[in-house]
Amino acid sequence: MHTGSRIALLAVLAGFLPGASASDSADAALAEDVAFAAASAERGQQAAFLEFLAADAVVFRPGAVPARDWLATHEQGNGRLLWTPSATAADCTGEWAVTSGPWTYSSPEGGGSAAGHYLSIWRRQPDGRWRVVLDNGIDHAPPRDSASPLQPAFSDLWPATQAKGCRAGGGATKLQEAERDLNEAISSDGLAAALGHAAVAGALAYRDDAEPGPLKANAAVDAAYGRGSDARPQFVSADPDSDFGYSYGVIEAGGDSSSPRAHAAYIRVWRRDGQQWRIALDMLTPFASGGGQ
Repeated sequence: MHTGSRIALLAVLAGFLPGASASDSADAALAEDVAFAAASAERGQQAAFLEFLAADAVVFRPGAVPARDWLATHEQGNGRLLWTPSATAADCTGEWAVTSGPWTYSSPEGGGSAAGHYLSIWRRQPDGRWRVVLDNGIDHAPPRDSASPLQPAFSDLWPATQAKGCRAGGGATKLQEAERDLNEAISSDGLAAALGHAAVAGALAYRDDAEPGPLKANAAVDAAYGRGSDARPQFVSADPDSDFGYSYGVIEAGGDSSSPRAHAAYIRVWRRDGQQWRIALDMLTPFASGGGQ
């Protein structure tokens, strides 16, 4: 991407990022996402993903799969995938970040289109560049306003982390315990109640058919995963001193096994407050009825 066009695009983005974090890491991750989006528009999504994905990145098709392996065995379609990075936050170490915004997909033949919001997790590489380690999205009607309100919410979820500095909090071990406790609570109390107890104030839910919003606003959707639901983690990650972690897995609703049950991939982005890990962002992407990974 030409430097001039990248600077111009960042200037446009600044117009609807009034609450953007002042941290260099958050700004750097956002700039990489802007370049990623521009590469997809200019050279196609497959070339862009191959450039900006980390070697161990995962995407969801519909369950988690190694991104580069999936790209190597699936040809790029003729559609046009565009997205607008509109929110960012970084952890207190400056090594991890998350970005989000609206996306659209259109077919050049006019045969179909789609829209929604994406969520990308980024990690700083040894060479200093930011690369995506996880990417997924939800489907919903095109946003009413391209000036997404996500940035103020993201800024509230990770407030002034670099100013506070990092405090050792057990890293992955304590996050694994928090993940286990949450999944046990889902089984005993249902998803909505369990997330309500495990989430930070202002936590956001990503669910199909709606723009990202407060967890409480999605209680009706989450009611499908009542008591007896089974959430099975596949991956849990947090650096020892970071206040940022993430996990993903599969959740299946409880109920009569003779009838189709709700079944989805989940992604959770966690924030550490002192010694306690709590949910900041929670995404569900359903499998097709009766489907699996």
